[in-house]
Amino acid sequence: MADGQVLVIDAGSSSIRCHLVDSQSRVAYSASRPWAYLEEPDAPELARAFDHETCWQSAQDAMRECVKALPEGPRSISAIAVTSQRQSLVFLDESGSVIYAGPNTDLRAIFEGFALDSEHGHLISSSTGDRPTFMTAPGKLAWFREHRPDSYTRIEYVLTLADWITFKLTGNLGCERILATESGLIDIESRIRSSPLFRRLDLNCPIPPVHESLSTRGTISMPELGITWLVPVVNAGPDTQCGLVGMGIVEHGSAGIIAGWSATVQMLTSDTGVPPGMKTWLGCFQLPDLQIVESNAGDMGNSLHWLADLLFQEKSDPFSSLNEAAQDIGVGSDGVAAFLGPQAMDTSSLTMKLGGFTFPVPLSLGGPTRGQIARSALESFAYALRANVEQTQRVAGFDADRIALGGGITRNTSFNRIITDVLGREVELSAAHSPTALGASLIARAATDQVSSLPEAAIQLSLENLKLSPDTRDAAEYDDRYWEWLQTQHTLGQMLS
Repeated sequence: MADGQVLVIDAGSSSIRCHLVDSQSRVAYSASRPWAYLEEPDAPELARAFDHETCWQSAQDAMRECVKALPEGPRSISAIAVTSQRQSLVFLDESGSVIYAGPNTDLRAIFEGFALDSEHGHLISSSTGDRPTFMTAPGKLAWFREHRPDSYTRIEYVLTLADWITFKLTGNLGCERILATESGLIDIESRIRSSPLFRRLDLNCPIPPVHESLSTRGTISMPELGITWLVPVVNAGPDTQCGLVGMGIVEHGSAGIIAGWSATVQMLTSDTGVPPGMKTWLGCFQLPDLQIVESNAGDMGNSLHWLADLLFQEKSDPFSSLNEAAQDIGVGSDGVAAFLGPQAMDTSSLTMKLGGFTFPVPLSLGGPTRGQIARSALESFAYALRANVEQTQRVAGFDADRIALGGGITRNTSFNRIITDVLGREVELSAAHSPTALGASLIARAATDQVSSLPEAAIQLSLENLKLSPDTRDAAEYDDRYWEWLQTQHTLGQMLS
């Protein structure tokens, strides 16, 4: 690999982060800033929109912090890579000013999206590979058409969050193909603009020129950040797909679990004829001869941090305290079971479900401890991921020959042990807690000819993954408890139907 640092801008679900990744694909320094959101009196309660001016300032602050941390000086930066959360959209007017910038957690278009799915669901899923539509461009545009018609008529460009950041850096307005597909802007089969779909939906969706992730989008020279020469900028694509690359998942038959704010299971297949499913998603990958079959467990990281803060709020590091408490509890959490939302993906049935904990009663015999509750939550997350792995394999038509695991939740060593035993097979643990940063940096190096082959560089990097093997006895016990958990999960789901 060529010498030089890659500055990675990762606009994730929980924060905007910047990383310096060195020539050995190690994260040398990281900086993060929280997202800032707008107050929208005319929007529904579950709506969320970025305060884009504050967010852009935060991104610059994080970049500036990373540049200052360079021991060799700013000129050691060889490229800048941009990646972002999926289904995050930005609408611009004719002058390039922001009309709307929203995260993938913006739920303003629930009713409009369900209405589109009810009337055009098969057409939408066949074109985009994704549902529900309230998460993607058709739903958001339908909401603006209905509730902010003046703003809707001013929309000149629809692009993704990473594309907007790239535009702010380079002045080059465009759409990266994979992120655009994830957002419903590109047809997943033809890989060109979804113009027929939007005409059928009677929606105006103008998008700028489409670019590949393995290409440069321009250069940046920003003296205010300490960058006084031209540095190439690459939009590396979606954060989850970058994470696959960072774990060395770049071949047919391999699968990756990115357990962060949400928890995705993505399997690569060279069979691009896999039809969109009613329960799962299809997606594109940075290597054009591969397609992704995805099953998503939902907001796992969000649930875990909520629980850690609830149980260990008096501790300086609730996340670490939860991990330590869970380590002292045996398989099955002494009868305590958790149901906190993460489960097998089913986009055909998006309804509210009951959740919580079950445990032996009466409490006079001894209530559940914090450690038992913590362990049960980690076990439930592992059960949910196993359900999604199995579902992904059914859709793809074959079993994964490799499974890699990465993401912020893997900082919890108890979880890594549990998921390996629950899956009952070898799991490759990413050498870094930020595989997205590593993958984005490799993509930027490939786009700027610093590596000759992205697959070879990714596979070489994966040799540093830690191979975890299941404990035979614990795996057998978890197999029984997994099926019990599934049955209880199903029963809870029926109680609100």
